[in-house]
Amino acid sequence: MFLLELPAPKKGKEMADGLEHVEFVAGSDLPLLMKQHQSLPWNTSGLSKSLNPELELKFADGLAIKFHPESLKEVIRKELAGHL
Repeated sequence: MFLLELPAPKKGKEMADGLEHVEFVAGSDLPLLMKQHQSLPWNTSGLSKSLNPELELKFADGLAIKFHPESLKEVIRKELAGHL
């Protein structure tokens, strides 16, 4: 594992102990991932994000899996370069 992000909880948001979600780099074609797995209940609300859009699968226990087109390393590079 090249990078691991451990973000602090957002101000005012109550967090339960334990794992909330995991994220994977799926490449640049998130719509193709959805098409290849049409039977899954995709949450597409994160596709409108300007920086590193996401597809999400949320499970009954609250755990989620998120898929992104870019790696955390690339997102950090863009943020530091001011390319938001």
